Parts: sequence; structure tokens; C-alpha cells
Amino acid sequence: MACEMSKTTIGENDYSYTQLSASKSLKLKFSLAAVVGSGFAEMVGHLNDTEDSQMTAFTNAIESIFSKNDPDKIYGLIERIVKPAFMNGERIDIDRDFTGKINELYQVVFWVLKVEYSDFFTEAVQLFPAQKGS
Repeated sequence: MACEMSKTTIGENDYSYTQLSASKSLKLKFSLAAVVGSGFAEMVGHLNDTEDSQMTAFTNAIESIFSKNDPDKIYGLIERIVKPAFMNGERIDIDRDFTGKINELYQVVFWVLKVEYSDFFTEAVQLFPAQKGS
């Protein structure tokens, strides 16, 4: 199966992303699992919610992950996630494209992960339903 290309608009910018090969996707997934830990269930439990609720859960999980991990490791992972994507036709450069727009960077990271692992997230929603009151 060919890698799929997806497009979206976030803020005032158009983004495109082509899924990674299976081997690169697996390596990224393993790196994510090593860092994300318990924040994963929180994110996945909100995938059937509104986009705003999903983004809030993702941002909360990211902040929790940041507080428990080495900043360079987190930055390297974020860079690996967004580097294959394009913004307005140009490959993403975090410093150039997101200085003063960190929330938009989070939105792009979340979007790329949803594109890259859509089948996994669909199945995970059933395994990690949202907790009432969360």
C-alpha cells in the first residue's frame, strides 16, 4: 500500500504530510512509546471528542510529558514528527515557522500523529475510553 498524503489548514497555514514508510513509522512509534508513557491513554481517550477537546487533552498530556523527560529528548522527538511535513509548500523548520506560535506547533504535531497512526488510534479509542470527569 502506498503512503498516503494528507492536507489540512491550521491557523492561517496550509500543511501537507505524507505518511512514513512502515519501518520508519514503527521506529517513531517505539520512540514515542518510550517517552509518552501514561499520557498516551489520556490523549487516546479523547479522540472521539470535539477537535477542541482533543487538542486540550493533547496539550495537557504534552505538558505532563515535558515535566517528566529531558527537554532535548522531547525536542528531538517533536522535530522527528514534524520534519517530514510541509507548511505552505515548504518543509517545516521549527524555529522559522513556529517562533511565537508554540500552540500551532502542538496542533501540527497532533495532526501528524493522527495521520500517521490513524488506524492505531481508532483501535486504541476502544481500549482507552475517556474517563468520566476528565
